[in-house]
Amino acid sequence: MPPTALRHEALLYAGLSDWLAGVLGFVGPGLAVGDPVVVMADRPRLGALRDALGDRSAGVELVDVHRYGPNPARLIPGWRDLIGGHDRAARIWGVGEPMWPGRTPPEVAEVRQHEALVNLAYGDDGRIRFLCPYDVTALGPQAIRTAHDTHDLVATPEGRVSGPGPLVRDPAAVLAEPLPEPAGPLPSRPFDRTGLGRLRRAIAETGRDAGLDRARARDLVLAVDEVATNCIRHGEGVAHVRSWREGGAAVVEIRDRGRVADPLAGRVRPAPGHVGGWGLWIANQVCDLVQLRTSTAGTVVRLHVRPRGGDGGRP
Repeated sequence: MPPTALRHEALLYAGLSDWLAGVLGFVGPGLAVGDPVVVMADRPRLGALRDALGDRSAGVELVDVHRYGPNPARLIPGWRDLIGGHDRAARIWGVGEPMWPGRTPPEVAEVRQHEALVNLAYGDDGRIRFLCPYDVTALGPQAIRTAHDTHDLVATPEGRVSGPGPLVRDPAAVLAEPLPEPAGPLPSRPFDRTGLGRLRRAIAETGRDAGLDRARARDLVLAVDEVATNCIRHGEGVAHVRSWREGGAAVVEIRDRGRVADPLAGRVRPAPGHVGGWGLWIANQVCDLVQLRTSTAGTVVRLHVRPRGGDGGRP
């Protein structure tokens, strides 16, 4: 009888040869019995894996992780689409590497949130085994801490095994972890429903000042409008907004005193014709990064939009 719960494992590796050995060892049992195998990584690793698999690569779906951009909130819906094609499979083997060198500190924080929420999104699906490799030679201590905190089992290059982490037992707790304050005092402006037009004009100006072209500025305005409208509608009727520049991106923060009830909000595509649930979903599609924190103290959403070509050359 298959297990009734997700297996979510992390591999701490040192270099490409370690990565290949760990991934091949993980997916080997699945390949041996013809189970679906999906590997999401960067192109150099996918190429090395294809070469190592040889003829067996026909049984593996190889997916460039950069297809989903820098925003980790797009990864769970991406996995839903990939896994959805194997609904009748007895077992599905997935390898995903969401943490890579060069991610900004806000992105590293959101990979942590993604890894924790995988446990919630798939926690009762015993068909799925996920392996998440982390490069100990290139990643910082915060990234490695995420591996330990969010997985059932963590294997090191020396063969040591530990787990499960605290965010396996309580994945939604990650949503209450505070965001760091931006440098310098920043004014916060309140907007109610009657002020949404003024807010849109102000954010368009913020985008232009940050070097966004017309299309990217429209994306920022759309995301802010969607999130602020949700805050006003479901919170206390007022959204508190502030903005700044960080790491080459325009950042807009929206706060209110309400609480988001669904920890997976913005990560599950609303059903066609469904009235609610679109605000955070749309924001995640048009922004380079969306940060959501929610607790009894209220909710904060930070929207990051970079100028075109301002992302260090990443897809």
